[in-house]
Amino acid sequence: MKLRSPILTVSPRRLKPKKQRPESAGAKFVSLARRASPNGRVHTSAGQPAAAPEIPPNSRLVLFELFAPDARTVSLAGSFNQWSPSATPMTRLSEGKWARELLLPPGRYEYQFVVDGRWTPDLKAADEIPNPFGGFNSVVEVSTSS
Repeated sequence: MKLRSPILTVSPRRLKPKKQRPESAGAKFVSLARRASPNGRVHTSAGQPAAAPEIPPNSRLVLFELFAPDARTVSLAGSFNQWSPSATPMTRLSEGKWARELLLPPGRYEYQFVVDGRWTPDLKAADEIPNPFGGFNSVVEVSTSS
């Protein structure tokens, strides 16, 4: 299985939709406004009103993407989920792209993709840091929204 290098795109400003190459991936911010329901309410599967999850102040929605057309499973592990390789599965989209959105409070987070059980750093990340296993972790910096 050959993986193409993912790309990390992080920007505190609102991103305009742009055409991306199939090999693009990484993390970028997404507008929270498009996530609101028409009536602003959250409901359970039984149709009952549910308590809204507590959202830390200044949290940002970050979209992680990876191009891995031959992968059977892809997940995201990092300092935001105690490095659990099964806690944050990614969703397969069209043409080999995988994606997952996370609501993260401001901070600096280390992460890696887990592709079919194999830990893979984001080779196009803006920053990386050595890990204790002799490799590198990718880094995403979440700033306060502007």
